[in-house]
Amino acid sequence: MEYKSSNKSIFAYVKENVQKYGEKVMLLNETESYTFKEFFAIYNYLIFKFKSWGIGKGKTVAVTPPRSIDAPFVLFAVVATEAVLVLSDPQKTVEEYLGHCSAKIDHDYIIRQNGYGVWLCECKDGRVFTFNKNDGVGFEDVADAPLTCDNETPSYIFFTSGSTGKSKAALLTQYAMLNNGYNQLSLSGGTDKDITILIMPLHHVFGVQILESNIAMGCKIFIPKTREKHYVLDCIEKYEVNHLDAVPTFYYMLLEAQKERPRDLSKFKKGIIAGGAYSKQQFISIENGLGIKVCPSYGMTETSTVVCFTPINATLENRSKGIGQFLPTIDGVLKTADGKIVTETGGVGEICVRGYCVMKGYITDHGLDLPVDEDGYFHTGDLAYIDENDYLYIVGRCKDIIIRGGENISPLKIQNAIVEMEGVLDAHIVGVPSEKYGEEVGACIVANGVSQEDVIEYLTPLLKKYEIPTKYLFLEKMPALSGTGKPDKQLIIKLLSKQH
Repeated sequence: MEYKSSNKSIFAYVKENVQKYGEKVMLLNETESYTFKEFFAIYNYLIFKFKSWGIGKGKTVAVTPPRSIDAPFVLFAVVATEAVLVLSDPQKTVEEYLGHCSAKIDHDYIIRQNGYGVWLCECKDGRVFTFNKNDGVGFEDVADAPLTCDNETPSYIFFTSGSTGKSKAALLTQYAMLNNGYNQLSLSGGTDKDITILIMPLHHVFGVQILESNIAMGCKIFIPKTREKHYVLDCIEKYEVNHLDAVPTFYYMLLEAQKERPRDLSKFKKGIIAGGAYSKQQFISIENGLGIKVCPSYGMTETSTVVCFTPINATLENRSKGIGQFLPTIDGVLKTADGKIVTETGGVGEICVRGYCVMKGYITDHGLDLPVDEDGYFHTGDLAYIDENDYLYIVGRCKDIIIRGGENISPLKIQNAIVEMEGVLDAHIVGVPSEKYGEEVGACIVANGVSQEDVIEYLTPLLKKYEIPTKYLFLEKMPALSGTGKPDKQLIIKLLSKQH
C-alpha cells in the first residue's frame, strides 16, 4: 500500500467524496440513510449554524455524542468550525464526566440531545439553541471551512480510560487522527467498497477514528441501534457488512452468539482488533468461528490511537500473536528502564514513540504537559520485543507487573495460559494487595463448568508455583469499563480483595 501523510482535513475528504461518490449511500441505520451528497448538505448546514452561534477557532465545545446516525454530522461540523471538540460520555452529564478528569476542563458550549432526539446547544453566556440535522436536508451553500489541517492545530480532547484512577485529558490533532486511521484501514485491506458496522462509542478515540477513516476512504457505515450480540450479528447478515473494528471482548460475544444461533456470514470478511489482550487460541477461534481475517492493532489515546498494525496479508502466526509493525510514518523504538534503545532481536523494552502521532499534551490545571523523555519519545508503559521481521509482541505493562514476595510476575503470561483451557471464555489477571507478600496473583475468569481446582490443576505443570493465582473470581461476564469494553481492573481488584 501507499502510506499517506496527507494534510487534508475531514471537511476536504467529505467535499472530495461528494464528487467521487455523490449518490452512493455513506451512512445508514435501520430506518435512515444518507448519500455522500445528502451528508454534505446537512454537514454544511450545521457548520453555518454553529458559526452563527459563535462556535469557531479559540472556542471549546463539549459534545455528548450518542452512538447514532446523528452524531457524525454534529462531531465533524464542530471540527470544521476550527473549535476544539471535547468528547463526553452520553451516559453521564458533562459536569459529572468531566469532573472525573484530573484537571478542570473549561468549555464554551455544550451540545447534547434531549430525550426526544432534539439537539441542544447551550452557550456559556446562557443562550440556548435547538436544532435538528434534518433541517439541513437540501441545503446548498458550501461552508467556509479549512481544506487542510496541520499537526500543530488541536481539534480534539479525548479522555484516557481512567482504569487506574482519574482520567486524563489528551489534546489531539485531526491531522494525526486522520493519517493514522487512514493508514490502518488501508493495511487492513480497506476499500471504498466496504460496509463497516460501528459498535464503538463515539466519545472514545477508537470510535471517532473509525468514523474518520471510513468517511475519508469512501466506505459505507452502518450504525445499529444496539450493541447486543445477537442483534449485531443479525445486522451483519442482513446489511451484508464486511468489516468490523472492535475490542477482543466484543469479538468473544459475537463468537458466542454465532455458536448459539448460526447466521450466514459469507459477506463478513475482515476486522480490526484492538484495546485488549488475547491468546493465540482465542484469536484463531474468532477467525474460524466468524469466518473472517482479523488484523491486530496497537495504540492508545495519547498516540492518536494506532502506532502498530498487522497487515491483512500477514501470516496467521504474526496476526495471532503480535501487535504488528510500527507504521512507517511513526518513529517507534523499544527502550530499557535506563533509557537505552533495544537493538537486539528479541530484546524486551518499553514501547516508545515520537512524531506527529503523539498528543500535544495532557491538559492540566497549569497548562499543557507533554511527558516525553530527553530524546522526545513518549513512553507507552507497555513492554514488548521485536522479532526478525520487525513484528512486535506485547509481554506486559511496566506497572502491571505483579511483585509477589520479591518475584516479578507477568499477568499476561498467566492470562494467556488460562484462556487456553477448555471451557474458559475470558480471563484477566491482576495483583491483589497482600500483607504477607505485598501482592498476590488474582484471577477473574469467565468460564463454563470450570472450578478453581480445575484451573490450579491445569496451571501446575505450565507455571512456576508462585505464578499460579491464589485468589479467584468466577463471573458470567467480565467487568468492563463503560463504552470501551476494556476490563475494569480496579473493580476486579476490589472484588478479589474481598475473597478470603
